[in-house]
Amino acid sequence: MASWKGFPEALVRATGLRAVLYDRRGYGRSEALDAPWDRNYLRRYALEELPAVLDACSVEQPLLVGHSDGGSIALIFAAHHPAAAVVCLAAHIFVEDAARQGIRRAVALWRQGELESRLRRIHGDKTETVFWSWADTWLAPWFDDWNIEDELAGIECPVLLLQGDRDEYATPDHLNAIAKRLPGAATSVLLQGSGHAPHLQAPRAALEEVVRFITSLA
Repeated sequence: MASWKGFPEALVRATGLRAVLYDRRGYGRSEALDAPWDRNYLRRYALEELPAVLDACSVEQPLLVGHSDGGSIALIFAAHHPAAAVVCLAAHIFVEDAARQGIRRAVALWRQGELESRLRRIHGDKTETVFWSWADTWLAPWFDDWNIEDELAGIECPVLLLQGDRDEYATPDHLNAIAKRLPGAATSVLLQGSGHAPHLQAPRAALEEVVRFITSLA
């Protein structure tokens, strides 16, 4: 969870809620990946790993907060399991050209050595494996038709959608596409001046939106 920096702690202080933070397998301090990703990797994280973590922590109806892949995982989970609410930062529900363009730029930075050194501080020895799992999967032709739009119809809880207007991996249309597919109460916010990581690039604005959303649930 090092990639979130101080955002989770600030959110806990602002809301008074308790939180469970975990690194998905292959990330941060978790165990290394034990198999290559395929087109269903997000569903396995959402429907196998996340329920196991929540069960181990005796959490029955979570308020989920996820970023990027984590946002997509939260949406998939909520489509199949009870959830109090979902907060998504820069989630994705289909493969957008902007995502692949951004990933190609990330690959170029990796080959220059700059990106690897930054990511290694978070993921350690797992850095190369998790980076190429992500890049190779999203750039693969067999991932072209990955799409969870239809699954969103199963989400009954309130959802907050946040995305930066300068997101390197998505257009503002992606934010609107998610909101249109949600059958229940959905709030979408395009944060000005932020890229793909609003919790890091616009932390104050992102925190205000999330706290406002959570407070409204009460």
